[in-house]
Amino acid sequence: MRIKIYIGPMDPAPEGFRRRFILDGWRGVEHWYGARTAVNRRWAEECGGLAVLQAERRAYRDAQRASVAGQGHSARQVRHA
Repeated sequence: MRIKIYIGPMDPAPEGFRRRFILDGWRGVEHWYGARTAVNRRWAEECGGLAVLQAERRAYRDAQRASVAGQGHSARQVRHA
């Protein structure tokens, strides 16, 4: 479900921005919050920086893949987020 809220140019990062970025990535936060790219970048910086968020997302996705691989599925059978 997409959140429809007014986002001003200097509003702080929403409470769940970091988690949403880790789960869904850049396109996910663009879709979820509907904010301009510049606002999303500022929010990413407020949450530790884009490089940190990307590293956390990479670790999250690697853990997902390892979990699925441990269940006996091949990589081709798995659809990644």
